[in-house]
Amino acid sequence: MKKILITLAFLILFPLPADSAEKIGKQDLVYFYSTSCDKCMRIKDEVMPLVGERFKDEIGIVYKDIGDIENYKALFEPKKKYSKDEKAEFPVLFLNGNFIDKRDLKNDDDHGKIVSFIKSSIKTAISAPAVSGKADPLEYFKTFTLPAVMLAGFVDGINPCSFTVIVFFISFLSLQRYNRKTIVLSGCAFIMASFFTYLGIGIGLFGPLYAVKGYRAAVGTINIIVGALSMALGAISFYDAFIFLKTKRPEDSILKLPNGVKNKIHKMVGDEYRARQNKGTLKIFFASLAIGFSISVLESVCTGQLYVPTIIFVLKATQYKLQALLYLLTYNMMFIIPLVAIFLLALAGVSSQGFSAIFKKYFFIIKIALAIIFLALGASLVFAEEDPPVRKISSGSKTKIISSAPKPKRQNDKSYWDFGRVKEGAVIKHKFFIENDTKDPFRIKQINTSCSCTVSTVEKDTVLPGKKVPIYVEFNTKGYPGDRTRYTYVHTDSEKTGIIVFEIRAEVVK
Repeated sequence: MKKILITLAFLILFPLPADSAEKIGKQDLVYFYSTSCDKCMRIKDEVMPLVGERFKDEIGIVYKDIGDIENYKALFEPKKKYSKDEKAEFPVLFLNGNFIDKRDLKNDDDHGKIVSFIKSSIKTAISAPAVSGKADPLEYFKTFTLPAVMLAGFVDGINPCSFTVIVFFISFLSLQRYNRKTIVLSGCAFIMASFFTYLGIGIGLFGPLYAVKGYRAAVGTINIIVGALSMALGAISFYDAFIFLKTKRPEDSILKLPNGVKNKIHKMVGDEYRARQNKGTLKIFFASLAIGFSISVLESVCTGQLYVPTIIFVLKATQYKLQALLYLLTYNMMFIIPLVAIFLLALAGVSSQGFSAIFKKYFFIIKIALAIIFLALGASLVFAEEDPPVRKISSGSKTKIISSAPKPKRQNDKSYWDFGRVKEGAVIKHKFFIENDTKDPFRIKQINTSCSCTVSTVEKDTVLPGKKVPIYVEFNTKGYPGDRTRYTYVHTDSEKTGIIVFEIRAEVVK
């Protein structure tokens, strides 16, 4: 029996690696769209949710609003590799090196065309480059959100704060000569109470934090404060680790359960179980639940140091409330795994002296692991860019929406023109200039617009150094009432100039 319990505890702490096939993530279908394009928005709102539900086990969907130039440029990273065609009519879909755009979606069967495109693209299974914009630390961490949450929960479970309390609890029961059945029931009740208490604390924090998620200034402030504190705790954990190398005394750590709290916990356990030593098993079970709850609340002043940054990270890494709650549940399940393993080892006969020796042996590694997680979570919160507000898409698949942030009203300049209020049906036109401020001539390779209702023409396709060439942007407002913004993207063969963007706006009234 002793060997079985030790083996089970070992497997809990060091699970066998999963099959490599499970590590293969979903392929991303990238949908490039413009909010000024009616067809783009119709397909995005009506067709893509159905597509996402149909292929939810095979693909994830990433939505990129080309109103952000970085999202537009991201389209042409894979285009350079997989297609010689720099022409793009929006919407554009990209999957596994294959493209489809508005030119392929001219009839009413948009859903059927997109489904056929996805089926054929999945079969090709080309290793496509990541379609990304600016480098963002959070985007890196998002790629392994679930493993990161699992690791954080597990490391928090072997946190010295949690470790020493469960060891004391089991050892005290043994010294008081409770029978094995009572120890098993008490230990299970204690672990169960710890799980539900920490889950409750997490949900309690989750509610108000989720409520302010739409307020970017508040969220940004919270992220910076919690991220900076997390990084500071990481630095202190490193300090604790190296102090331990010198002194070999875990009690010299800075990050530990305060002595006052520790003494209160010891007194609470001692008083409760001495008073109930001759009581029935059921009463001791409920007493263990109460003790577990009280201790978990007291202990949270230490374990919460990692818990809070993880909750903030989860809220930032996902836009779905249910998914965030599932991550929270996963964290707490991982948190109690070390407690279960310690409990099994205690039942197998490992003494408190044995646990102390194990704890001391791996103290340095635990502190380093805590430091790394603190720093990683902190960096992902402090340095990650704020997500712009997005509209939610109803779909069963994994979705990520990368939108252009709302732009403040701007003055007319050489790349922007506001027509003001115009009558629907009017064809409005503005002349911009493509300027060459380099020392070499460049050629205009391609001109794309965000909507087929907008036409752009140039008089010359070569711009000499120090010269400029006029470009005429024409917008037919018929059928487009409301506040309308249109983009023109001029592709040049100059590495320095790259893509030039012109923007027009009009408030079209009937």
